[in-house]
Amino acid sequence: MTMDVSLELATADESAPQARLLLEACDIAMRPAKCVLGRDERAAAEGTAIAIVRWGGDHTEARIEVGLRMHGAATWRKRTVSFSRADPEDERWRTVGYAVATLVGEEASGEKSQPTGGDVPSPTASPNPGHGGQDSGRGEGARAWVDAQFVLAAGVPGFALAPGGEMRFSSGVLCHRCFTSVALQGTLERWGLDTVSVLQASASWGGGVVMLRLPRLDVAVHAEALLDLIDATGIDPTTGNAGSGRQWGVGFAEWVDEAWMWSNRVGWVAGVGFREMTAATELTGHGQGLVHLPAVHLDSAAGLRWAFP
Repeated sequence: MTMDVSLELATADESAPQARLLLEACDIAMRPAKCVLGRDERAAAEGTAIAIVRWGGDHTEARIEVGLRMHGAATWRKRTVSFSRADPEDERWRTVGYAVATLVGEEASGEKSQPTGGDVPSPTASPNPGHGGQDSGRGEGARAWVDAQFVLAAGVPGFALAPGGEMRFSSGVLCHRCFTSVALQGTLERWGLDTVSVLQASASWGGGVVMLRLPRLDVAVHAEALLDLIDATGIDPTTGNAGSGRQWGVGFAEWVDEAWMWSNRVGWVAGVGFREMTAATELTGHGQGLVHLPAVHLDSAAGLRWAFP
């Protein structure tokens, strides 16, 4: 059926430049009906819907409540739409406009409608924006990000902290809080007045989940399988003879990290985690032991994050 929609936004949102994008998206989806921005006296009339939109969480969440009076009974439908901070601002407003039209269509068709037993209030009365919606959806498409981090590794007795670096690429998967990631990491450790050096390079793959999502801040946990290449070189300070050893290993890693985004695209990330190899590593050169690497390492990392849709 043809049904006009009266859209009500907070005063600050109504004057925002993106408000017209929300209105245009609603108009396109509701044609030949019209979406009207602002308080309209027609909204209390039979066959006209009220749509109240309240933004929260730095425009990463929109609460939509649609009400209309059909056959003398008032009904309401609610929905919460969430977004990623990486989503373009214009697309968030357009998505909400389409979501309003979808809710109006569902309500008009009588799908899971909620009679309230009273009249639809005039648009000047705003329902509690803290009400939870019946349905929730995510307006985001596929998301991905790249982390470039400085790494400090510890775990080898007698060794100083091992500095290094890591590049990590992550991408969201079907669950809007789930992601998969691949990483390359390298560290260099020195021991015994620089007579022994250990280069450790690893490649890892795994997945994780965002456990806490706040405005501008995400806290995530992830687990990975890893492949390690360990290359050790030692020099006998007495004779000057050099020896080297190389070995491959496999293991697992568990991380907790947090990312704070100061814009939609750029932020910083820091984390801490454990690496567990299947066994300790013994490297020898010229028949003599060069180094013993324990099976467990503690790593910490910090750096920059670049996010993109």
